[in-house]
Order: sequence, then structure tokens, then C-alpha cells
Amino acid sequence: MLLGTPGLIVSALAFLTLRRPPRPDADSVLASSAPAASLRNTLADLASRKSFVHVTIGLAISAIGAYGLATWEPAFFMRTFAASATKIGGLSAVVSGPAAMLGIVLGGFFGDRLSKKDPRWPVWLFIIGLGGVSPIYLLILLSTNLTLSMILAVPAGIIASLWIAPGYALIQNLAGPQSRATAAASSWPPMVRTPVPSRPT
Repeated sequence: MLLGTPGLIVSALAFLTLRRPPRPDADSVLASSAPAASLRNTLADLASRKSFVHVTIGLAISAIGAYGLATWEPAFFMRTFAASATKIGGLSAVVSGPAAMLGIVLGGFFGDRLSKKDPRWPVWLFIIGLGGVSPIYLLILLSTNLTLSMILAVPAGIIASLWIAPGYALIQNLAGPQSRATAAASSWPPMVRTPVPSRPT
């Protein structure tokens, strides 16, 4: 809650001082098109787009593993290393938090650069991120050394987060200007999961 407070202050300042930049392409489409479609018609339109459906299914499947790992991981680390939740959580947060943030920034950077050469790169970054992190997680979970697990958590956090920026952009681009809010709400993006255990309840 304390960490969220600065965000509220910044959002209030942004609301009071910033103006939405012009979006010629999207604004012209919205201005020249018919009134907004109903929720049912919008969902039907999104469901008819195979690329959107496939990306959404991929996000949903990966979410199953991510949330399952998030629920089980804290107790696993505490049992494996005979450590308290405070110790495991503190170490993991220091290691994995910055790694995840770096992965998001790198994913956005490479997504922008590579998409100019081939528009399929956001999907490939999604595959590289979620597929590439699997063997690293396997090593983390099989390790009997806490230090090694925390070291491995750095590349795991970076690689697992590569897809996030291009993934959200991909959902928005596939939906189009009239359906972006509905597309964001109807897709199931998995949360970022790197080893950051919290106290189990």
C-alpha cells in the first residue's frame, strides 16, 4: 500500500497537467466510423480474428502455470532451504524485482526495433520468453543451493518478462482502435512470476 501511494500522486499530477497526444490513425478511424458496437458484437468480432484468439489462448494457458507456481513456490523454497518467509521473500524481491523490470524494458525495446523488420517478432518474443525460461526454472527448483537459486532468478526474471511489453502492444494492435478496451479486459495475461515468495496463508 505504501509503494502504491506515489503512483496515486503521479497519476493525479498527470491527469491535471498532461493532455492526450494526437493519434491521427486511430482518431480518424473513430471519427469516420459508425457508433460503438455492443459488447456482444465486439466480442464476436474479436473471436473471429484467429490471431487474437490464438494469442489469448496462449496467455490463458501460461497463466495457469504462472498462478500455480505463485501459489506453491513460497512454501517450496522455505521447506527446501529451511528458511523463514522473511528471508526467502527479502532475497527474492531484491533479486527478481529488478530483473523483471529490466526484462520488461528490454522486451519493449527489442519489440519496437524488431517489429520494424518483421511484424511477427512480438509473438516470437512471447515464445522466447515463456519457452526460454522453462529450463532455468527447472534448474532453480532442482537446486539445493539457495545462492545458486537466487543467481538463476536473475536471467529467469529477465527472460520471463521479455514478452510483457510487446504482448500488451500485440493485443492492442490486433484489436484495433474501437475494441482495445474490450480486448484488454477479455485477454488473460499471466502475471510476472519470478521467485518472489510471500508468506503462505
